[in-house]
Amino acid sequence: MKLIPESADLSDYLNETEIIDFSNPGIKAVSEKLNQEASGKTDLMKRIYDFVRDEISHSADIGGRIVTLKASDVLKEKQGICFAKSHLLAALYRLNGIPAGFCYQKLILDNETVQNDTAPVLIIHGLCGVYFENDDKTGGWVRLDPRGNKEGVDAQFSLNPNEEKTAFIARPELGETDFHTIYVNPAPEVVRALTENKTCDGLWENLPTEIYGKSNEDKPINEDKPINEDKPINENETIKENESANEDETENKNEENKSGNKNKNGWENICKRC
Repeated sequence: MKLIPESADLSDYLNETEIIDFSNPGIKAVSEKLNQEASGKTDLMKRIYDFVRDEISHSADIGGRIVTLKASDVLKEKQGICFAKSHLLAALYRLNGIPAGFCYQKLILDNETVQNDTAPVLIIHGLCGVYFENDDKTGGWVRLDPRGNKEGVDAQFSLNPNEEKTAFIARPELGETDFHTIYVNPAPEVVRALTENKTCDGLWENLPTEIYGKSNEDKPINEDKPINEDKPINENETIKENESANEDETENKNEENKSGNKNKNGWENICKRC
């Protein structure tokens, strides 16, 4: 799949932010340990990936109730959903000078809805886009999915763009899709969901169904003209906007949840797909 960076400037994918807070002492300590164990850059990249995939639990897999957003909180709590784990992975890569951004897929929440001919619920799944550099200084982007493995999910570290080993493969015939863009910052809809919902019970009912106001990317964006070129995303402003969200909008969302118009499959089924 052709991956298209939002920004042509690799340094944008090395920035520290309020969410990708790699100056945190805990994150630095993990990085130092992994550096001591690594035999080279590629080995370090794999060790970082394996650490986030295996040592940080996916909240749904352990019945967790804590919602994490910031990379440091994901490390502290040792859990997070796909988006949160990608934030920690990006933080560790950026700390080590490895450009990392954010990729998304739109997937069916529960495969049983397909098997039972029930209208499926489509939600956003998050993973990382990571830039690797070869010995000859050539490089490219690959997607790495730190979701965490379980029965039916086997994501692996791979720097071969033609042999991705992500947790899920999008099935276009079922309405699933891959977003081609590698974003510099987490999508506003993701930040909003992880900010407004204080427990996983609420989060399962309000998982993002679109990013950047889009439910699909109909076709790849012209790679010669990165998106949002004139309007860079301000992550801090997004968080402030989320914190002062209109109360009426929240009430409307609550009403939608009560009437079952949102992700009504909820907790039991979140474990089955994403």
